[in-house]
Amino acid sequence: SDAVVTLGGQRFEGDLAVMKSPTGVAVSGTMAADALDLDALIGSPPTLIDGGDWSKTPALPAPNRRLDLDLRISASRAVWRGHAIEDAAAAVSQREGRFGVKLLDAGYAHGSLTGEMWIDDKQGVCDSKLSLALENADLGALLADFGDRNFTGQGSLKLSVKAHGRSPAEIVATADGDV
Repeated sequence: SDAVVTLGGQRFEGDLAVMKSPTGVAVSGTMAADALDLDALIGSPPTLIDGGDWSKTPALPAPNRRLDLDLRISASRAVWRGHAIEDAAAAVSQREGRFGVKLLDAGYAHGSLTGEMWIDDKQGVCDSKLSLALENADLGALLADFGDRNFTGQGSLKLSVKAHGRSPAEIVATADGDV
């Protein structure tokens, strides 16, 4: 049904269905926002370094087994920690111990950004994956966004990393992937 939801001080409009499921509650729908401040929704990033070493404090949340999610979310502009993407479309899912966010498409650095992040919790063992692809981007603008203004040129970047564990120390120790 038609829904207007305020979450983290931000207004979303769209269709939303909430139902009882065999494991708890199931939420599905399509929601849109003009502007999205991800800091207000997900908070600050976890502490990565503690006392000079990788932190052993869990940084990845455990998926909620009593909540099934199947959401499509779009925003004209989404910002996290000062970095903005344009015309973002994402899918958020959670089911049977697996939580995932898939960035279907967004504009970033004058190129196209896609990606996926998931956390899979099976019998207390946490596996995670992060993949990103930035196609036909202005790499000079990208690096300038991170403080380096000495580069120009177009290009593409791809990243795929898998790891085990919840803490930065466990993730770094088991990370494997390609850049």
